Amino acid sequence: MAESTCSDLPYAKAVARAWTDTDYKAKLLNDSRAALAEMGIDLPDGTTVSVSESTSEHLNLVLPPAPEGEISDEALQTAHGGYCSISCCW
Repeated sequence: MAESTCSDLPYAKAVARAWTDTDYKAKLLNDSRAALAEMGIDLPDGTTVSVSESTSEHLNLVLPPAPEGEISDEALQTAHGGYCSISCCW
């Protein structure tokens, strides 16, 4: 199985598009569910989404839910939370 890169992730593609397409960025901020669906990210019914923009003066940090059960030391050392580093570029 080939290893995924950031550019393979629908989330990364949505971020990149928001950086280059002001109309899409506005839609992502104001109608997040529809904007994400355009990029192939379909959220389950009942799931809410909140999109906010970090700036050079304000950083939004997302704290994902903790996994269930115990986490091994090896897993902690290799974990990246499923997020791509492109969301933190400055």
